[in-house]
Amino acid sequence: MTLTDVAPLLGRLPAVLDWVEEGTGVVADALSTHRRRLDEAMWSMLRRVDELARSSDPGVRSATLRALAPAWAGADDQARRRVTLAPATSRRLLWAWQRPHDAARWITMGLAYEAAAAASSGVLLRGLWSALGDAHVGAGPLPGVSAPTPLPSGVGGRPGDRVTASALRPAPHYVAPVIGSGIPVDAWSPLARTVHMTRTGGVAGAWPEFDEASLRQVTAHLEGALAGLRATSGVAAALVETFTRVVVVRGPGRGFGHGSTVVDLGRTVVMDPLASCATPARLTEALLHEAMHHLCNVTVRDAIWVQGEGGAVIVESPWTGNPLPLTTYLQACLVWGGLRNFWRQAEARDSFARGARERLAAAEHGFGAGPLLDRIPQSVRSRVHPLVAEAVAHLERP
Repeated sequence: MTLTDVAPLLGRLPAVLDWVEEGTGVVADALSTHRRRLDEAMWSMLRRVDELARSSDPGVRSATLRALAPAWAGADDQARRRVTLAPATSRRLLWAWQRPHDAARWITMGLAYEAAAAASSGVLLRGLWSALGDAHVGAGPLPGVSAPTPLPSGVGGRPGDRVTASALRPAPHYVAPVIGSGIPVDAWSPLARTVHMTRTGGVAGAWPEFDEASLRQVTAHLEGALAGLRATSGVAAALVETFTRVVVVRGPGRGFGHGSTVVDLGRTVVMDPLASCATPARLTEALLHEAMHHLCNVTVRDAIWVQGEGGAVIVESPWTGNPLPLTTYLQACLVWGGLRNFWRQAEARDSFARGARERLAAAEHGFGAGPLLDRIPQSVRSRVHPLVAEAVAHLERP
């Protein structure tokens, strides 16, 4: 994948954010780009780990490095794909490649789960989590979940049971509920418990747990949000179901919100989805908002949105009033443009019983504050990638 391949994809983003039929092909091409990039990074990681594992320096060699190659060689294509596409793996392959021991340990553990889950028999003396955080297999209680806590899917033995050789396969203690075409809703994995989302004032807070009943309720609400998405735009639904690898839910009781990061591509975090303000329209917008960021972030890896030190410039968002780094501001412009177009379609199709008009007004608000590119200091406007500037100008048209 070269810059000349990526730039046209960046220029085609408006087709998705206008929610026109052509956008479905752009989503598919973006996923292909992401997969190819991860595959290339994975093979590069295997070569680098092999070199380190063969090193004569005992400070470099380790059992962790030596375990990766046989684990990868013994995995089938489906297991490799699940581990490689997991957001926590993309972080390690694309953004933290300078930490090969951590990447090797993570990928080997993910492949170990896949092997255990597929095995026809075996004994596991410790539990294993999938790289996606959507399933747990093996011995012992779930980390951080007390034994009496009922588990959401009930497909496995009691906490503490050993998986014996007579079992058909190692029984998982936990399988995350799913929405749509198979997007897991993760509330209890170590990844869900350690993901940091800050609240007002930038202070990270502790979050209470969901029990089985509330997690079922969350799943039903998110499924309803997807139904509204599909009823409004097939392209929007395709985007969310293609690029949302997992929905991590936090709460309840701390206030509704949502977020994602550029490095954990495909992980959408929804905070307190049972809050009274988390209406079907707001939950739909949360899924779509973060999926648009995931799509944009496919291009960020190679197509630099802002050259040089311009990326450090802070611009105030006309939608939220929050100060944003310039690249984040530009993404916000595209995302809010996509939301405005989506809610216009929702109103036209009457696909939400209520809420579409309110969300459309919220999206329109920022566009009434003047030209979006004019908010960027004139000294750095020329450093914005021309295809990004063109997309922003296109989406702010009435």
